[in-house]
Amino acid sequence: MKILRSYRVITASSVYAVCGIIFFITLHFTSDTMIASTAVIVPAISGSMMLRRCGFILTTVFIFSCVLIQILIFSLPISAGTVIIYSAALISSAVLSYQAEILRKTRNAVANSMREQELLRDELSREKEFRKSFESLLHEREGLYQNLVETIPHGIGVLDMRGVITFANHASHHIFGYEYGEMAGEMIFNLLVAKSDRIEMHDFIMNLLNGTKEPVSYLYKFRTKDGRIIDVQIDWNYNHDRAGAIIGLIAVFTDVTRRIEAEKILEIQKTELRKRLRETNCLYSISYILGNSEPLSDDTCSRVVEILRNSFSSPESTVVSMRIEGRQFITADFVFREPHIHSDIHVHDQRVGIIDICYIGPPMQYNEDPFLPEEHKMLHETAYQVGNALEKRKTETALRESETLLQAIFNVSTETIAMISPDGKIVDINDIGARRFRETKENLVGAMLYKYLPKETRRSRLYQINEVLKTGTPVRFQDKQYERTFDINILPVFHGNGQLQYIAIFASDISPIMRLQETITTISERERQQLGQDLHDDLGQHLTGISYMITVLRQKLQDNGYSEAEDVAQISRQIKSAIERLRKLSRGLCPISIEKDGFIDALKEMCAGVEEIYAIPCRFHVRGDIDIPDSLKAINLFYIAQESVNNALKHAHPGLIDITVSHEDSLISMTIRNDYGVMVDTITGKKGIGIEVMKYRANLIGGSVEIIEEDSQFTVAVRLPI
Repeated sequence: MKILRSYRVITASSVYAVCGIIFFITLHFTSDTMIASTAVIVPAISGSMMLRRCGFILTTVFIFSCVLIQILIFSLPISAGTVIIYSAALISSAVLSYQAEILRKTRNAVANSMREQELLRDELSREKEFRKSFESLLHEREGLYQNLVETIPHGIGVLDMRGVITFANHASHHIFGYEYGEMAGEMIFNLLVAKSDRIEMHDFIMNLLNGTKEPVSYLYKFRTKDGRIIDVQIDWNYNHDRAGAIIGLIAVFTDVTRRIEAEKILEIQKTELRKRLRETNCLYSISYILGNSEPLSDDTCSRVVEILRNSFSSPESTVVSMRIEGRQFITADFVFREPHIHSDIHVHDQRVGIIDICYIGPPMQYNEDPFLPEEHKMLHETAYQVGNALEKRKTETALRESETLLQAIFNVSTETIAMISPDGKIVDINDIGARRFRETKENLVGAMLYKYLPKETRRSRLYQINEVLKTGTPVRFQDKQYERTFDINILPVFHGNGQLQYIAIFASDISPIMRLQETITTISERERQQLGQDLHDDLGQHLTGISYMITVLRQKLQDNGYSEAEDVAQISRQIKSAIERLRKLSRGLCPISIEKDGFIDALKEMCAGVEEIYAIPCRFHVRGDIDIPDSLKAINLFYIAQESVNNALKHAHPGLIDITVSHEDSLISMTIRNDYGVMVDTITGKKGIGIEVMKYRANLIGGSVEIIEEDSQFTVAVRLPI
């Protein structure tokens, strides 16, 4: 079918057929074989040219067929002329077939050559495009590095073997106060302030160039063009030519003047923070001791003296003496000398004692006070707390000893005192109590107490009074009324026969103390957060910039095939590790952000840290939408959870810690549960102030803490109204 589809085969077949018919007709009508044999000339020529390879074979077959027909069919003799014609046709066919084959091969060779040339042209075109793209990429990369060098905030300078600056980017000129291009040709030594620094840098550079020292960072003081003195950190590296030979140095300039100033300010702030933390711990410890022990006992007074001494900025140079009701309590090395400060202790506006604090350190300059203003305030507050504790305990003792003394206390007490009958009627109340109820004493006596209680606290107060009536045990709590905080004691008063007669209510206005405690706590937390934020924003960003520079430097070294690229990569990993450690440090100082989920995120991170460090499962659950807009409440809630977890890890060796935070009906509830991993003493039975600290923090933000201790589980339950 392929042969029949070829037009040359069809045409040649037609020529052979026509010539055969002409040959038959000529032989039939004439006996002249010369004329008939001329019919073979046409297929001999056309067949050989059209069919190329097989044209000669077909022509030969055609000629011999004609000869056989002439002899066998028509019985005609073969003449010499006929033989010549047949031979000429056969030779012509052979020559033409050979020439056609040569022509075909030539054409094929030419076609192949043209295809090869086309392929070569395509290859050259692709190579040209590749080279063009490569040159464009190379140009773009060179431009990128140029832009990077010119836009990077750090100065970059190139020095020759003599220490002459041959190139400096825009940042270098900006750091040293020069116009762009003015630094070229300057000796780097001439920019230094101190002559000793110039000699030191010259020796260092020479040792670098001869290979006796390794490049390290240096911090120098430079003088700018306009006369300013700045601190500049220089990082060195070698500058090589294409052959790898050292032709100079590359210096990276970093203006660290502001960083050094910020570090000094940060150190000052840290010092202030430590002072305020000492003050907070002192006031809280003294308040705790006086509130949970006998304030007139020798042990209590000795502990107050030691705590007060240790809270001062120079405890090794400070001595304390407290004289109260004829007794004196002093530190071991007490010597009275100037300079000193003192504060009187008053009970019912009467002076009952004095606290003296003396400085026995190195001599001070004339008229210079070694004591800080905060230490003066702390001394006066301590004297106030001691006097207040003495006043409160004396009042309570006098109330238990004699009902007659009760009336005297009514007249002089600075706190509200009321006597309530078992059926809820006011039997007696002092003047200050009447004023706080905003009524006259005559109208209050004989009236029902619940009528004068605020609606929002009426139910809970009556419940507490009923509990005292049922159990016969006192109740103490704090209450907020009319933007003031009262320390309330509800005590049962018994007859001589042991039968309950009255309920005594003492309400002391502790608003100044609470405001002072809240102010101290707020300042402390704000300073902690500011310190953490400064570490993150300033030093953290600076380290991140250095990490980026080292990454660029490592890429350059890799591109140039230097083996030092791995050393630079190790430096980059160390800087990233430092950034992570700085982040954890700043996170510890500022655990809760101001965002909505800052409190939840801080608890999640704490649980993850417990699992990572102690390999103890610490589960965290959230129920409801937890939104605490008051940052002070959120921070104190977090520290309560942190203190509870630390107590569990320290005392219980738990196998599991579970923290749940929920929000329902304007109340935030948080429970921290843990089991006991080994047989240990109960957590509440151990000495320490961890649980009291949690209660103090909860009370500070208006919440409450309940401790639930079971056989195999310890639970801290926190409730906070929102």
